[in-house]
Amino acid sequence: MPIMNIGHVSMAHREVLQRFYITDANVTYDYYVSKRIMTLTFSYVTFPRHRTCANIHAPDKTLANS
Repeated sequence: MPIMNIGHVSMAHREVLQRFYITDANVTYDYYVSKRIMTLTFSYVTFPRHRTCANIHAPDKTLANS
């Protein structure tokens, strides 16, 4: 399961990922993990007040599909 790729991410962050990114479970999620996990994790930890707005960092493909 792709979820294992972010085993180090907090449950709260994982809920954000599921809410905003998992639209096409395998393709979108795998792309997100491989390309954006470090950037999003940094933003999430550094700017806690922006947690619910994390989707601004989403890949263009994800935003287009939503």
